[in-house]
Amino acid sequence: ALYVVPVGQNPCGTTLAPERYREVYDICAQERIVILEDDAYFYQQHNACDAGGDGDDAGVAGVRGLAPTSFLRLDASGIVLRLDSFSKVVAPGFRLGWVTGPRRFVEAYDRLAYVSSQNGCSLS
Repeated sequence: ALYVVPVGQNPCGTTLAPERYREVYDICAQERIVILEDDAYFYQQHNACDAGGDGDDAGVAGVRGLAPTSFLRLDASGIVLRLDSFSKVVAPGFRLGWVTGPRRFVEAYDRLAYVSSQNGCSLS
């Protein structure tokens, strides 16, 4: 499997270039490699317009300025499991997230998450 953080990659906060999504996806599809797309920072993007001042709204992506694609959006082979989260945006201690992908991946993830997080506290 290929684990990738396409938006807000630590430690530099870089974002995967739009053309690289297709290149990476095509290689993984050809080689039958599953892509785990961890996009916890998706809703915290900015458009890297750092030339403007701090009060310049053009530097904030807003919903329309968010990354143009995701691996899940390109997925025609059923090889992508996308992980999203509200914990970075709404409440960092409230570990609320969701997965999106082919049913077989989501069901396997659900079973694994169930046995690995029983009796855990949702607030940390």
